[in-house]
Amino acid sequence: MAAVEAKGIRVREVDDGDWHAGRILRSGDAYRLKVNRNHPRETRFTTIAHELGHLYLGHLGGDAKRRIPGRRHVSERWCEVEAESVAYLVGHRHGVAPVSDAYLSGFIEAGESISRTLDVERVMRAAGAVEGVMGLAPRHFEPAKAVKR
Repeated sequence: MAAVEAKGIRVREVDDGDWHAGRILRSGDAYRLKVNRNHPRETRFTTIAHELGHLYLGHLGGDAKRRIPGRRHVSERWCEVEAESVAYLVGHRHGVAPVSDAYLSGFIEAGESISRTLDVERVMRAAGAVEGVMGLAPRHFEPAKAVKR
């Protein structure tokens, strides 16, 4: 969290019960990221990666200073698919196994192919930017072992 704050993104741990993992909000050029302090450390890590994914995928609008093109036109459903894909990559590259499959099952319709819609290059670039903001050195992708929750 300190690395993220050093990049100008205010991070606050909040008490949000069990249902809300986190949220990133924008006010002008300022960003506030809220993460649920009640969740396990691995879940908070994944939540931060997911919320930063929204920022670097342009879901909060463009940011010239961070060289992020705005993409507010993307549906909420696909914003979640893209951001969770970022969280999945960042998590697995750093030894945390997010429960992305369970989360994404609510957004993907039966028989739907993500590969036709998901911009993998955009997701990879965002994952790299998220790693940079989190102060993580890029690593090879190696599926992490599942973390019991």
